[in-house]
Amino acid sequence: MTFDEMTLLAGIPNAPSVYSLNANPDLAKQRQQHVINAMKEYGYIE
Repeated sequence: MTFDEMTLLAGIPNAPSVYSLNANPDLAKQRQQHVINAMKEYGYIE
């Protein structure tokens, strides 16, 4: 699994129908970026 796939999947459990890549690609990407930012903030990635 790629980094992009992992971060996208990490954001889906909060609201699967809202963050669906098929239904709302822009919103899914925004949520993905939120996950990446949180991972950086907590030191999981640089």
